[in-house]
Amino acid sequence: MLDNSSRAKAAATRKARMKAGAAQYRRDWLDADYWTLLAQKRGIRLPAWWVAPSPGKLKLAHQTLDERPFRDVYGCSAARLIELNPTMPLRAFIGQMLEATAAEDESS
Repeated sequence: MLDNSSRAKAAATRKARMKAGAAQYRRDWLDADYWTLLAQKRGIRLPAWWVAPSPGKLKLAHQTLDERPFRDVYGCSAARLIELNPTMPLRAFIGQMLEATAAEDESS
């Protein structure tokens, strides 16, 4: 059984490994500030830049923002979208989803 200090150390190690593996993700997105503003307006908390995308996370974010099926909006599955954009963190995917939703809201 682990004590609290061992658990904290293990959690810190896991987080450091995740961040180290996240060096592959782009962070220099010109729309990053706009995404933050859109997320605040919707009451959504964007994930950290180092969080890796997964099909489940993309689908969940999409369902939160849009009623249409994922494939109808993006033209492919969530797994394929991640495969086509290997340097894109989850935050950027959600930011672009927020932009698309904001554009639809304005046109309605």
